[in-house]
This record gives sequence, structure tokens and C-alpha cells, in this order.
Amino acid sequence: MKEAAKTLNFLTENKLLQYGDLEAKTTEVAAAFDNTADTLKAAEKRLADMAALLKNISTYQQTKPIVDGISAARALKAHATKDGKLPNPATLQAEYNRFTEKKNTLRAEYGNLQQMAKEHGVVKKNVDSILNPGTERARGRYRNAEL
Repeated sequence: MKEAAKTLNFLTENKLLQYGDLEAKTTEVAAAFDNTADTLKAAEKRLADMAALLKNISTYQQTKPIVDGISAARALKAHATKDGKLPNPATLQAEYNRFTEKKNTLRAEYGNLQQMAKEHGVVKKNVDSILNPGTERARGRYRNAEL
């Protein structure tokens, strides 16, 4: 009896006086429940992923200086003298600067020589075609030049 009274009060308060209205509302609430459950699961998964990422970032930031130091030590070990000393940074910088200047000079010379080689190649092809006018390529060039 009490349960029937509660049910009647619920139906009246929610204006569900027709069975079709009750069915529609029940379906609507079930769909909203499922949708909210899916959204909640997605949010919980994203939170778990973010928590793991935050932990990994924190660990990385804490250990990066140590890893970098170990890597640098390994790289420098190959350049140390027999007594374990490293090259003088000022001397090394001066040598670096000299090599940079040398590289720039060589690059300019390379460009000039490349241009000269190109010019000499064109001149040689022209001379070859003049000295050997019987070749098919030379005749074709002369025909094209005369046109």
C-alpha cells in the first residue's frame, strides 16, 4: 500500500499521468544515464592518462640534468688526454674560429672555381664543335644557329 502511494505521488508530481508519458520519460532518463556514464568513463580515462603524463614529466625534469651530465661526461672522455685532462676551452675556441675562417675562404674559392669550370666547359664544347663540325650534334647546333 505504501509503495503504491509513493508511486502515485511520483507520477502526479512529475505529471506522468499517461502510461506513454511514463515510457517516454523512462527511455529519456535511461539514455541520459548511458550518455553520462560514457562521458564519465572518458573523463576518468583522460584523468588517468594525464596523471601518468604528469608523473612522467616530473620524473624526466628531475633526472634530465643527471642524464645530460652523464652523456656529456661520456662524450668528453673520448677527448681527454692520457692524464684525464680536457682541452683548454680558450685554445679550442681559437682553433674553432680559425677553422671557421678557413671554411669561409674555401667556400668562396669553391664558388669561384665552380663558375670557372662551368665557363671552361662551355668554351671547350664550343671549340670541340668547331674543330669537329662533322658530328651530328655539331651539325644540329649549326642548323639551329642558322635558323
